[in-house]
Amino acid sequence: MRSPQIETQQQQLSTMIPTRYRILLYLNIFLIVVDICINTFSEFLAPNKFGQLIIFIIQDVCILLSITLLIVMVLTTYVAQAGLLFLLLRMFRFSLFVTCIYLVFCATIQGLLLGYRFPQTEFVTSAFGKPEILALYVVQRTISPLYYYAMKRAAYRLSDPHFYQSSKWLQDLWEKRRNEATSAAMRTAATARPSGTATGCCSCTIIFLLSMSVSKLDKLVPTKYGWCVRFDKEFDPTWKPFTRPRLRQSLEYIPLFMRYLRVWWRLRKAKRRVHMDFLNPVPLQQIYGAPLGGLGCGTIGRGFRGEFCRYQLVPGLYEFQTVETNTFTVCIRRRHTTTYCQVLTPYRLRKKGLRSWNGAFPKENGQYQALYPQSWTTYDLPGQNVRLLCKQLSPFIPHNYKDSSLPVGSFLWYIENLNNEPVEVSLMFTWQAGSASHEFSCRDVSHECIEVSDDGISARGVSIRQTLRGMKLEYCIMGKKELDNTITMRTNFNVNSNTSGRDVWLDLVNDGRLTEPVATSAANSHTASCVCITTTVEPNSIKTSEFALAWHMPLINFGLAAKTYRRWYTKHFDQETLTGSTLCMYTIKNRTQWEEDIAKWQQPILDDPALPDWYKSALFNESYFVADGGTIWVDVSDDTTLSDHVRKWGRYGYLEGHEYRMMNTYDVHFYASFALVQLWPQLELSIQYDFASSIMYEKRECRTYLFHGRSAHWKTLHTVPHDLGDPDEEPWISINAYISHDTAHWKDLGLKYLLQIYRDFVYTQDKQFLDTVWPTVKFVTDRVRQQDTDGDGLIDNGGFADQTYDAWPATGASAYCGNLNVAALRACIEMARLMDDRNALQDYDTWLKLAKTSYSNKLWNGKYYNYDSSASRHHDCIMSDQLAGFWYLRLSGHKYDDFEKDRIDSVLNTIFNMNVMAFGDGKLGAVNGMTSTGQLEIASMQSEEIWTGVTYGLSSTMIMENMISQGFLTSEGVYNTCYNVAGLAFQTPEALMQDGHFRSCGYMRPLAIWAIQKAIELSRTESTANSNS
Repeated sequence: MRSPQIETQQQQLSTMIPTRYRILLYLNIFLIVVDICINTFSEFLAPNKFGQLIIFIIQDVCILLSITLLIVMVLTTYVAQAGLLFLLLRMFRFSLFVTCIYLVFCATIQGLLLGYRFPQTEFVTSAFGKPEILALYVVQRTISPLYYYAMKRAAYRLSDPHFYQSSKWLQDLWEKRRNEATSAAMRTAATARPSGTATGCCSCTIIFLLSMSVSKLDKLVPTKYGWCVRFDKEFDPTWKPFTRPRLRQSLEYIPLFMRYLRVWWRLRKAKRRVHMDFLNPVPLQQIYGAPLGGLGCGTIGRGFRGEFCRYQLVPGLYEFQTVETNTFTVCIRRRHTTTYCQVLTPYRLRKKGLRSWNGAFPKENGQYQALYPQSWTTYDLPGQNVRLLCKQLSPFIPHNYKDSSLPVGSFLWYIENLNNEPVEVSLMFTWQAGSASHEFSCRDVSHECIEVSDDGISARGVSIRQTLRGMKLEYCIMGKKELDNTITMRTNFNVNSNTSGRDVWLDLVNDGRLTEPVATSAANSHTASCVCITTTVEPNSIKTSEFALAWHMPLINFGLAAKTYRRWYTKHFDQETLTGSTLCMYTIKNRTQWEEDIAKWQQPILDDPALPDWYKSALFNESYFVADGGTIWVDVSDDTTLSDHVRKWGRYGYLEGHEYRMMNTYDVHFYASFALVQLWPQLELSIQYDFASSIMYEKRECRTYLFHGRSAHWKTLHTVPHDLGDPDEEPWISINAYISHDTAHWKDLGLKYLLQIYRDFVYTQDKQFLDTVWPTVKFVTDRVRQQDTDGDGLIDNGGFADQTYDAWPATGASAYCGNLNVAALRACIEMARLMDDRNALQDYDTWLKLAKTSYSNKLWNGKYYNYDSSASRHHDCIMSDQLAGFWYLRLSGHKYDDFEKDRIDSVLNTIFNMNVMAFGDGKLGAVNGMTSTGQLEIASMQSEEIWTGVTYGLSSTMIMENMISQGFLTSEGVYNTCYNVAGLAFQTPEALMQDGHFRSCGYMRPLAIWAIQKAIELSRTESTANSNS
C-alpha cells in the first residue's frame, strides 16, 4: 500500500512535464535503444546482405529522426518563440555536433561494408581484415556512447518546464537582444538610402515580434520600486532575538529579574500574558510580506511566499502561527483533461485532510514584490506555459477615514496563457474557521453559501461565523462573478479528516470545479470553506479572477472585558444589516478607486529621481505598522465624557511593539507620530487629546516598580503617562501598564508632550486643539521645572534610566534631555505667543535663556555634547540621538534660534564619522553610543544597540542640514539589514546589534522614517525660498 505522500509526489512529478513533451522524450529514448540494438546485432545479419542493408537504412533513419525531434523540441520552446533561438543552438551545440559526426561515420562504415560484400557471390568474413574498414568501425563504435549520452541529455533537458515559460534570465537576455536589434535598426535607418527601407522594416518587425513574445504580466508590476524577493531567498540564519546582556551588564539586572519573575509567574497562573515577555521572545520567522487590513480593524499577515500568518483579530493580541489551510490553489485543464493542479505555497501541507493535496510549489518559480499597501506575487507554473500574478491590496489610503478602516483584503489574479491553445484555469481560495492558534476559545461555528448582487456587480462565496474569545467574528471569502467565469463552492470540509480533505482535492482535479457533497462535516474550528473561480483563457491572452476577503468583528472588548466598543468602520454602514458579504462587495466595487487613490499618494514620490530606490521601498513598506501595529480604532461618539474631537474621529491606539504590548507608548510615539500627523492628522490629534485628558488624572493606588523595587503611585497628577494601557487588561481605563520604572520621574515625557503639541499645531493649524490643551501645557511645564534640581534652568537626570533609553542611566544635565529641554521651551514660547499669554511668554523666555547657557556650559566639548555632566567614565560618550529636540524644532519650521548652526554641523559630522562609519562601515545604521576614542560604548545594553527609528530620525536631521548623501547612507544600512539580510521585513525591530541580535520585532519607532520625507519637502521649500530671495 503506497502512502498518500508518495502518490502526491508521483502526481507532482507527472505534472511537471506536459504530456506532449513526455512523448517526445520517450520517443527519443526509444530511438537510442534501437540504435544500440543495431550496433550490437547488425553483424549477425551479414550473411543476408539485403537484411543488413535494411537494418542500416533503419539505423540512419533513426539518427535523422532523432535530429528532427531535437529540432522540433527546440523550436517549440518559449525561448525560441521569444526570438532567442541562437541561445538554444549554443546550449545544445555539443549534441548537434556529435549527432552529425556520428551520422557521417555510420553512413561511411555502412557504405564500405556493403560495397565490399555485395559484389561477392558468397559470404566473406574478411571485411574487417581491411584496415580502413576496421579503423572506421572502431571509431564509429567509440563515438556511439557519446551520441547516446548527448541525445538523451539534450532530450531530457528540453523537457524541463523552464524552457516553456517566461523567466527572469530569459527576460534579461531578451532585453539585451532587443537593445542590440534596436541599435542596429537605428544605425541602419541613419545610414539607409531609399532602397534600404525594406531592411529597416525588417528590423522593426523583428523588434515587434520579440516584444510580443515577452510576458505581459511583467508590465503590471512596478519593477523598479518595492521590496523584491524570490521564494527561494535564504536570509542570514544567524540573526537571533536578544536574550542575554553582557556579564558586567547582567549583574545589575539580577534583582530586577527576580521581581520580574514573580510578576510573570502570577500572570501565567491567571492565564494571562505579561505585557513584555522577556522569557519567551517571539521566535524569528523570516517569512513576512505586506499584511492585510486597514486601521484599527484587526489584521491578517501574509508571508512573501503566500502564507497567511500573524493574526491580530483579538484586539491588540498577536498569534504568530501560520494557518496552512488558508491558501490559493490552481488547476489547469486542456481539452477537458486536468494537466496540472497545485497548491500555491512552497511547503508540504501537514494537516491530515490536506496531505493528499499537491503542495510544495517550486520556490524557484515564485517572485514577490511589496510596496505597501499593495503586493504582487508572480507564479511561473512549471511546464504549463501559464503565468499567474496575484495583486494584493489593502485599503490603506491617507486622509481617508472611512475606507482605510475596513477589515478587508483584495486579491486580483491575472492569468496569462502563453500557449497556442486555450486553457481552462481554476483558482480556489480556501479558508478555515477559528484563528491561528488554540489560545482563544472558538465556538458557535457555522458555514453558509452566499450570493450577492449590487449595482450590476455579482459575487458568490462563503460566510464562516463563529465566536472568538467571546466576540462575534465572521469570515467571508467571495469571488466576483463575470459573464465568462463560473464560481463553485464547497461550504465546509474537515481539514483534520483524510477522507474529507481528499474528497475536496479529487473534486477539484476531476473537472476544475467544486460540488457540494450530500452530507457536510459538523462545523467547528477545524472546518474550512472553498470558493473556486473557473475561466477559459484564450491563447496568448490575459484574464482576471477577483477574490475578496473580509473579517467582520464589529463589537470588541479587551482582556478584562470592562467595556464593549464598536469598531470605527461600522460607523459608516447600516449596523443592523452589515455583514462580511457587505464588506466583500464594497471591496469589489471600490478596488479600482483604491488603486487610483494609492497611486495618487505614492506616484509623486516614486517618480522623484532625486530619491534612492531603496528609500521609496522603505518609506511605504515601513508604513505597515500604522495598520499592523496591534491597531485599535473605535467609535466613541456616544461617550459624552470625551472631547468633541475624539467623539467625532474616534479613539485610536497602537502598540509599542508586537512584543511590547502597551498602547500609544508616548516616548516612542514621539518618533513614530511623524507618520500619523502627515497621513491621518485627525488620529494624531485624537491621541494627543487622550493624553491631555490623562494629565489631569491620577491613580493613587500603589504598586511595586521592577527596576528599583520601590512602591509608588500608579499615576501621578499632572504627569504625562508612559502609555494608555495593555489591551490584555483595559486600555484608556487602566493606563500606565509599564511597570519597569515609575515614569512620573522620567525626564523626557513632559518635554516630548510639549514638543508634540506644538508640532501638531504647526502641521494641522487647528487652533481649537491648541486652545483645549493649553492648560495642560502649563501644568506640564510646572512639573518640568520641578525636575530642575539645581536651578540652572535645565532638567536634571536622576542617575538612573529615566527616559526612553530605559536601561541607559544618565546623571545631571544630559545631551538627550538637555536638547529636548531647550527645544521644548522654544515650543512653549511660540504657543504662549499664539495664545496671547504674556505672563507665560515672559516666564518661558527667561527660562530658555538660562537653560541655553547651562546646556552649552555643562555639555559642549568643542565637537559634540557630552552624554551627561557627571564624572563617570562614559560621560563623554557620543550619543547618536543628542539632537532630538533640535530635530523636532527644525521639522516644525524653525532654524537656528536656539542652536548654533556650526555646532549642529559639528555634531552631525561627528556622529556620522563615529557612530555610523566607524561602526560597521555604515552598513548597520547609527549605533546609539560610541566612546570619544571611537570604540563601541558598552556601559549599557542600549548604548551598543542600533535603534532603527532613531536612525531614521537622525537621517532626517542630516537631510535638513544639507547632508543628504550622509543621511540616506545612514538609513540605508538599517533598511538593507532588516529587509535583505536578517529577514526582518514587515517586522522591523526596535534594535539591531552588531553581533547579529535584534530586540523587539515589529516596533513602533521605525515609523519615524516619515520624518525623512518631511525633511525632504521642507528642505526643498527652504531651498526654493532662498533662491527666490
